[in-house]
Amino acid sequence: MTFLTIVTGTYRRPKMLAKCIESVEAQTDPDWEHIFLDGEEGGGIHGFHTRLGKYQDRYSGEYIYVLPDDDMLIDPEFVAGLKAICEAHNPDVVMVKADKLELGIMPSDVCWELLPIYGQIDLLNYVVRAPLWKAFSSSFTKKDHPYYDGAWAGDFSFIRDVFQCNVQAVWWNRLVAASQRISRGAPE
Repeated sequence: MTFLTIVTGTYRRPKMLAKCIESVEAQTDPDWEHIFLDGEEGGGIHGFHTRLGKYQDRYSGEYIYVLPDDDMLIDPEFVAGLKAICEAHNPDVVMVKADKLELGIMPSDVCWELLPIYGQIDLLNYVVRAPLWKAFSSSFTKKDHPYYDGAWAGDFSFIRDVFQCNVQAVWWNRLVAASQRISRGAPE
């Protein structure tokens, strides 16, 4: 079994996708697989959230991490460090930090080690054990969720629902990823 599945949604952003792929291939620990989910015209972020659950049978990793094509890993030791954290603590969820450019480092220091807070959590901020991912993937598109607003809140809805199950979480205070651009689904 692969340790980490990295899932990248992509849609008409070839330059950013190339940087995303390069950042994954720069990892010092090769115990990962990189899965690509192609977008479709008009699908946007909601379409990507739908595909995250729809194609999860393709993910063979023990843990799942989402790295959209307009983001990149900035820590070449991410997989190695994550593996060490998981071996030491056997967590269900590992929370990490990401640079969201004009939105700042997420989650902020004020929100660090608290239950996930809407507006402070992004796909780049969590790694989830595969069985939990599969159990809660419908939360990405749950329209009756209190934070659902048409497309933008699926990543928060998912992790909020996961945390409501009293999961074992490790807050790994490490900046591991950054956005290349805040794209919100727009092509290059």
